[in-house]
Parts: sequence; C-alpha cells; structure tokens
Amino acid sequence: MQIPSYVKTAIEMLNKSGYECYLVGGCVRDMLMGNLPHDYDLTTSARPEQMQQAFADCKVIETGIKHGTLTLLTEGGGVEITTYRIDGDYKDNRRPESVSFTPNLSEDLARRDFTVNAMAMDADGNLIDLYNGKSDIAAKVIRCVGEPEKRFNEDGLRIMRALRFAAVLGFTIHDKTAAAIRSLSHLLASISAERVREELFKLICGAAAESVITQFAEVILPFLPQIAKEGLTQFARQIDELPPMLEVRLAALYALFSDEMGLATAMSRLKTSNKQKKSAVDCCRIITAPPTDATQTAYTLGSVGESDFNLYLTAARLCGKNITPTRQILAALKERGACYTVSQLAVTGNDLISEGIAKGKGVGETLNLLFTAVAEGKVKNEKQSLLQYLKADC
Repeated sequence: MQIPSYVKTAIEMLNKSGYECYLVGGCVRDMLMGNLPHDYDLTTSARPEQMQQAFADCKVIETGIKHGTLTLLTEGGGVEITTYRIDGDYKDNRRPESVSFTPNLSEDLARRDFTVNAMAMDADGNLIDLYNGKSDIAAKVIRCVGEPEKRFNEDGLRIMRALRFAAVLGFTIHDKTAAAIRSLSHLLASISAERVREELFKLICGAAAESVITQFAEVILPFLPQIAKEGLTQFARQIDELPPMLEVRLAALYALFSDEMGLATAMSRLKTSNKQKKSAVDCCRIITAPPTDATQTAYTLGSVGESDFNLYLTAARLCGKNITPTRQILAALKERGACYTVSQLAVTGNDLISEGIAKGKGVGETLNLLFTAVAEGKVKNEKQSLLQYLKADC
C-alpha cells in the first residue's frame, strides 16, 4: 500500500510540529481496495492557525480555513487538510449550523457518513478503524456510521451517496441503512438539484447500476419525470449492455419508456449544462428513429459529429432498432464525399448572389437545395458542378 511521498511529507511536517495527522476517508478506502485514489485528504489535531504556522514556508490555499480546512500545494498536487471537528446541529438536512474543533480523532470519525469512509491511516500505513470499515469493504457492504436515521437526517444527500457508492463499487447496502434510505428518501426533495445530479449520474453509470436501480427505484424515480417504475426496472435489466456514458444511458431510458421531451425536462430540472442536455436529446432522437434518408443522415452527422453519431447508432441497435439502412447511407455519403453541413458546400451565398442565381431569403433556400442534392448524390460538391446544376435546374 503505497502512500505518495508528497502526502507523507505533509503528514510528517505536522507530526514534527507536534500534531497528529492521518489520511482519512475515500483515499483510505480506495487504497484498501487496491485502487489508486483520485486525491488524498488528511485530518489533523492541529487547529487552523497551527496548520498555518506549520506550513508557513509552503504554498497553501486558505479558502476553507474558517471551517478548519486548507489545501497544501505540492509538486505532486494539492492535499486538503482539515482539523478534527465535531458538527453542530443540522437544521436543514444538509449542513451543520456550526462546526467546532476537537483534539480527538475518534470524535471526527464518528461524524462521517459510512463505515468504509470512516477510517484513518498514518504515514506508515497503520490503520485506525473504529467502525469496522475494513470488514465492510471485504464484505462489500455500505453501512452508516452509527444510526442510519441520524446520519440521513443530518444530511439528506447521504441517501443518494449511499446508492452511488453501492452502484460504483459494486457493494450491497446493509439492511438497516437500506430501510432508512426508503423511509427518509423524501429528504432528497430539499437538496439542491446540482448535488443530487452529481450522485445520480454517477449511480447510473456505475458497474452495479442494475442492482441499485432495481432495489431503490422509488428513491430514484422522482428525479426522472415521465418514467414509470415498471419502465425503470425493465430498463435496469438491460443497462449493462449500454456504454457507461450518462447521456447515452439516459437517452436510451427515455427513448424506450418516454420521449425526448421528457428527457429534456429531466435534464433541465437537474440543471445539466446545455451541451450535456443537447447530447442526450440528440442521442434519444437517434435511438427513437435512426435517420433513413440521405439528407437527414447528413444533417444529423453534421450536427452531432461522426464519433457521437456512431455511438448513438450503437445504442439504438442495443435498444432493438434496425440501424442497417442508416449505416448503408453513411457509407454511401462517405464514398461520394458528401458534405455534412451547409457551410461545407463548395459555394457560398455570395457566389449565388454574384451569379444572379438567388437573393434575399432565396439564398438560404437554394443552399439547402444544394445540400440535399449533394447528400442524395445528384451532384458533386464542386463549385462549378453546383453552379451548373442550379443553372440547368433554372
């Protein structure tokens, strides 16, 4: 179990200054599972001002210093370090009203969400495991630290985090924790759409998404408008066949059991980016009805790009659609060098005006006519050929 040297250095700097310091949370879990952590979080007995003194000669970011957190900037990357703390009362089911510092690691670990995230490790790799997190990793179980009802009432987002961890890690959820998730799922209604979205999207792309979606459909459904429970559970049975890409999986769900308007509504409520929403809706449209004529296929290819178009067609095939005609059209378009957007035409609007072929609104209409002709193989995308085609047509 290799702890990066830059992380060890941060721990040892605080140790030499007389303070405890441990790796904590997800990075410890990942290392015990044999996975490379995405980042490394540390917890320490040093109070904020004591950390500032210990790292006086180092580059740090102090944006969270009031809450006991600073980020040490090292050659290996940023290391977030937080003072041991105790959370005050939770009145909004999301954040504590206050935070107080404590010199005891055990009190800090007691406030954490799940046993697999409530372990600490020193610079030598010695594990502090007060809640049997290592055993739960071995058993592949997600279990709350202490009473599940208390943990979820403190922070409703932990409900979705539990589902996400189970889906991504391939773990099951302990019976008491699962019961609390079902009885308290209404708490998610008060959590911001952005935070729910991040957990939900990771869940949908998780390796064990099928199991989690099937068992906790009622918890997930409020965030998927126009999808019925039967549709969601049926979709879960085939989700592993689809690429683990959020836009593709959501598009397939709505193509099979709703429509692209429902998908757009869901993504708007979850406040996704316009780019992500467009990708999902484009995919949903292609899965629902793969293009079957040259012009539509060319326009679609120009709109979504060749790589995504091929991916979306694969999703359509996996959803039972016949994509052979579309593949044949694509091959024909490539063979004759067709263009995929009007801007790729070898003539411009100015060419049409200077040749006296079109003016005003007719310019756009004529360019679209040429685009269709090229897509259908009636004329090559060469300037003189296009102009002659128009003049002959006139």
